[in-house]
Amino acid sequence: MLGPDLDLYAYLYPEDNTEQLASTTAINATTIRIYPHYDVHCEVKPQLPQLITDWEHKTGVTVKRLTNNQGLLVHGSQIQMIDSDS
Repeated sequence: MLGPDLDLYAYLYPEDNTEQLASTTAINATTIRIYPHYDVHCEVKPQLPQLITDWEHKTGVTVKRLTNNQGLLVHGSQIQMIDSDS
């Protein structure tokens, strides 16, 4: 929701677009593409890693995959990974 759009999610979960929305714009607070809860979602949808990789290759956009124990500190162009396990 904080990124520029929800294109990745529209690609991964087209069935969730129950309102048939044509626009995938989001808050656009950052240009970073983030997939949160990646570890948990991979357990539920084992094909997720390959689907995201395919989307990255198709679009040329990198996705930051975050587990439930991780976060990102974004300040301008600086990005710092925060990991509660370390």
